[in-house]
Amino acid sequence: MKSPRPGSSRDMEDHAGHVLIGERTLGATLSQSDGHLSLRVALGAGENLDLPEDGLVRFRAATGYFTLLGLREGGSQLLLGVAESATVSLRHAIKSADFTALDDIRSTTWLLYVEDLPAIHHVNGFQQAFVFAQNGSAQVEWSYSAPGSVTLDCPTAGLQVALGQDAKTSSKTRDQATITFAYPMTVIFPEAVGLYEVLPVLHRIRQFCSLLMGRILDIERVVLRLPQEGGRSHDAEVFGVHPVKRSDRPKHRIARFDDPAALAILLDAWLDRVDTLEDAIDLHFDALEQEDLSLPLRFQLFVQAIEAAHRRSGAPAGEPINVDVVVETLRERSVADGMIDRVRGMLAHAHEPGLRQRLRAYWDAFAPELAVLRPDLTRNAFVNRLVATRNFYAHGLDLSSEVLEHADLWDGTELLKALSHLVLLQAIGADVAGVGQRMIDERFVRFSIRA
Repeated sequence: MKSPRPGSSRDMEDHAGHVLIGERTLGATLSQSDGHLSLRVALGAGENLDLPEDGLVRFRAATGYFTLLGLREGGSQLLLGVAESATVSLRHAIKSADFTALDDIRSTTWLLYVEDLPAIHHVNGFQQAFVFAQNGSAQVEWSYSAPGSVTLDCPTAGLQVALGQDAKTSSKTRDQATITFAYPMTVIFPEAVGLYEVLPVLHRIRQFCSLLMGRILDIERVVLRLPQEGGRSHDAEVFGVHPVKRSDRPKHRIARFDDPAALAILLDAWLDRVDTLEDAIDLHFDALEQEDLSLPLRFQLFVQAIEAAHRRSGAPAGEPINVDVVVETLRERSVADGMIDRVRGMLAHAHEPGLRQRLRAYWDAFAPELAVLRPDLTRNAFVNRLVATRNFYAHGLDLSSEVLEHADLWDGTELLKALSHLVLLQAIGADVAGVGQRMIDERFVRFSIRA
């Protein structure tokens, strides 16, 4: 797992100060480790913490002030027999914000910083050029003017996302200056939304960027923008956004689109379909993120993601079986309850297409890309081997020559990963032509090398 980048919301240093709980002011230290927040509170001997029911308190330090949310008391420790300290876990901390109720934490405007956003679409106001003098010498001249934002309209999802660029200059010496850039996605809603309403939306936008990139991207910062009098605004940063296992590849996005208008259409379709495809999306990204998971489990996750996507795609299914009649008959014949439950579960989905049918359908849909990924593989071999492997690991069937093992299992898992990714791209209307080759070029898939 890659370490968080400098300037991300997981770089917060420890803050020593005091926390306000009811009428009491208690010494405390606010800490963060890998996105997880904790508060260590100093107590007198025999003193209880008595956290508020809404889990919201205010924290003050010389380095800033915070609103702390979702507090939950953990362990306590006796110090020298005369005092105690209690450790409190918390969900989020909002810096430079002083809220007294959870319902007050809402805004129409939230800023989301996703890593490597310029690789998806680069908003840039920086220019540099080589200037050659008559004597043949050359120097680099640069200029910066704040670029206008690029707005992605998502009418179906009911929001806008504006892509921008922030610049910050600093200098260690008079003659040496540095400029650093950040790339906010300003998410604008028609009405104010609360913190716990907006966080799932921001995570789905992060997943959308990851889908286009072909790589798990992390959220670097989340900022709440609060309006103030005179048309000004106040930014309050949200800490406690849990990290994901970022990866190093691909370096360039594998999805193709022509311009911001096309990008907006894809984002709108993603946000519109995300609830329908929720199971497939979550399974796919769980498997994509957990590269260290055992190979059979990762294989199964991608299989389940493909099945979930196909189930939600509107593929025709047969008439459901009347399970109640079957269950009643089994009970009349004194069949064990455990066996009845197993039969009930099997029959509940017996009218749906099986894995074999789903794989055939997806082979036909993505044949050109699969031919690029695995040119030596036939349709029958593709279907038979993946089904046999799923049945072996899921149902404990006997090992057959069709079951993938070792390097073959690795290659089969990589192929399922690519297929699951293609399915999600197609589901939002992305052009998948050429994606197979880009997956190879950008090392999204890595097949084993055979002698």
